[in-house]
Amino acid sequence: MFGKWKYEKPDGSPVFIAFRSSTKKSVQYDDVPEYKDRLNLSENYTLSISNARISDEKRFVCMLVTEDNVFEAPTIVKVFKQPSKPEIVSKALFLETEQLKKLGDCISEDSYPDGNITWYRNGKVLHPLEGAVVIIFKKEMDPVTQLYTMTSTLEYKTTKADIQMPFTCSVTYYGPSGQKTIHSEQAVFDIYYPTEQVTIQVLPPKNAIKEGDNITLKCLGNGNPPPEEFLFYLPGQPEGIRSSNTYTLMDVRRNATGDYKCSLIDKKSMIASTAITVH
Repeated sequence: MFGKWKYEKPDGSPVFIAFRSSTKKSVQYDDVPEYKDRLNLSENYTLSISNARISDEKRFVCMLVTEDNVFEAPTIVKVFKQPSKPEIVSKALFLETEQLKKLGDCISEDSYPDGNITWYRNGKVLHPLEGAVVIIFKKEMDPVTQLYTMTSTLEYKTTKADIQMPFTCSVTYYGPSGQKTIHSEQAVFDIYYPTEQVTIQVLPPKNAIKEGDNITLKCLGNGNPPPEEFLFYLPGQPEGIRSSNTYTLMDVRRNATGDYKCSLIDKKSMIASTAITVH
């Protein structure tokens, strides 16, 4: 005789939304604001809902009424929303060896249901490790759309092995066909590390220095960023001369022959030396 559709509230009470009479060939839609202009009930009592929302995740019940009986069949509707491609934001300008520092935030938005975020170093999963890898995950639900935003913050203690090493993150979520994963773009970080060795260079080449020449001493440290200032030690002078990474002696004489040294300013034990003979 007729068919009706209803859904059940969380407390189990019914809300009728659509009615179709087989005798009068008429369709009526109940005054339910959230389904206004979104329903279509066909002749074979198939209910279509357009412009799906998270709030459509409910238990719906179809009722078919004959002259002598009432038949009911329920179905539970699940709603899914694929999250946005994850993005690494708030990236560190650089990382320093032996220091636990925030590398960045991995953010994925507009997911339903919520998903999980995973961090990778060179394609391998990063697991929390005390003092070296700290991962802080949080999720927030938009009260209007009911969609989730997931944020994962990675604090990381880097080493020189991380030079040019790509970091990525991914979001794992559930869709109608099961679990799926979306990966972010790669991020590579500048790794700062202390100088472990200094070297000294002489210009022009040592075997060609003669009286009247100018000699330029150049000191180099192998850290990143490289040191910009050094102490230069001239023969017979125990006190170092503070300078940029070069120090020039003008119009040298034969008494300039001797050992020349340079060191770091804050670590004078790290020193390099070279012998110069003025011909």
